Amino acid sequence: MPKNELLVNPQDIQRHVKGNSRLRELLKAIYKHRISYLYIAPFTFCFLAFIFIPIVMAFGLSFTYYNAIEPPRFIGWKNF
Repeated sequence: MPKNELLVNPQDIQRHVKGNSRLRELLKAIYKHRISYLYIAPFTFCFLAFIFIPIVMAFGLSFTYYNAIEPPRFIGWKNF
């Protein structure tokens, strides 16, 4: 391999830098509107804790045999 041959394509470097600049711009925008995120944080926490997580847990338990005495046992599609 010749010594002057590039191992990395310059276009790949430009794409990588552009991707980092997009991330940097996103983080700047988030920081700029940080008060707004603080206002929606309680709703987000309650939504995750009382709605989203129970739905995911119910979906997972729907594929198990569970009677509250024994640990859940995976049975797959037999519940349906």
